[in-house]
Amino acid sequence: MRPSVKAGKKGIKIINRVTLFSDINIPETTERIQNIVKSRVQDMLGVEEPISIMVHVVKIVHKEEVPKNAKKDETSSQFKGTIEYGKF
Repeated sequence: MRPSVKAGKKGIKIINRVTLFSDINIPETTERIQNIVKSRVQDMLGVEEPISIMVHVVKIVHKEEVPKNAKKDETSSQFKGTIEYGKF
C-alpha cells in the first residue's frame, strides 16, 4: 500500500494505491482498508474534520508472485507515501 495524504481547510484526503492478491474479495478488502485507515488517522490525530479515504487497486497478483519492490524484512508500519498540506 502506498498512501498519498493531502490536508487542507476542507479536511484530510488520503489516496491509497494497493496491490492485492487474486484470491480475495476485492470490494470487501477495499472497504476494510478504508475503515482501518480512517479509524487509525482519527485515533492518531484526534481530528474532527472530514477524512476522505480512497483505495485504488493498481495491481492484482497471484499469491505465488511477490511484487518486485517488496522486501522481506520490511515492516508494514513504514510510511512510503507523500504528504501535501493545503493543496486541495
